[in-house]
Amino acid sequence: MARESTIKFEFELQNVAHDPAVLDTPGVTAGTTTLITLDAADPGVVAVPPWYVVGEVLFIDGTGWPSLDGKAHMITAFTPGATPTVTVATDTSAETAPLPGDLTDITVTTFTWTHVCLSEFTPNPGTPGEIDATTMCDTERKNLPGLPTPGTASFTGMFDLDDAGMNALIAAQKDAVARYLVGYTRQGQSAVFHGVVSSFSIGSLTVEAAVTFTGTFTLDESPYYMKRPTTP
Repeated sequence: MARESTIKFEFELQNVAHDPAVLDTPGVTAGTTTLITLDAADPGVVAVPPWYVVGEVLFIDGTGWPSLDGKAHMITAFTPGATPTVTVATDTSAETAPLPGDLTDITVTTFTWTHVCLSEFTPNPGTPGEIDATTMCDTERKNLPGLPTPGTASFTGMFDLDDAGMNALIAAQKDAVARYLVGYTRQGQSAVFHGVVSSFSIGSLTVEAAVTFTGTFTLDESPYYMKRPTTP
């Protein structure tokens, strides 16, 4: 596979203005990939929702498995039918805890997204927590691990009030609601960020230069990375 290019990197910003579609699932199968057998009694599933396509993102909760709950997962395969099956590229083979007895408590959640075009995106990694535990009996400083700081990311784009992506960033800064920002390259390498758009402003104005905007995305958890399937 050819090396990734930094020229093509696009983002999808979670749209929290619309209620997410939450669907019960009666089955989750452990393995190097996870099969989610959707509830055929749910009218939304029988209709084969358009959001179940390879490369899209969904969220799972209620399994009790750290590898699944509360994380974004890329769909690698979708099989329609009376009992549709979704496959996500998540390794659950190390999970040893049993699934909950009432499988209707397991939910699969999808969101709507707004495409965002940026000219620059700079993640600023957080720092590990450090607690000073030095006493006067010590001959050198002692430290204990504390809670890490996830960090921030700064971004820049072209100012255009007709651009839906820029308007979505402005709205996100105003409502201060935590949401996902998923970035991906042309070859499907994906980075998943979660946090709030903590600042947005018009960039510096100079003669014969494009008008830009700048902003900050403050993370509330460390980013993680996935391979997004691509169409050959």
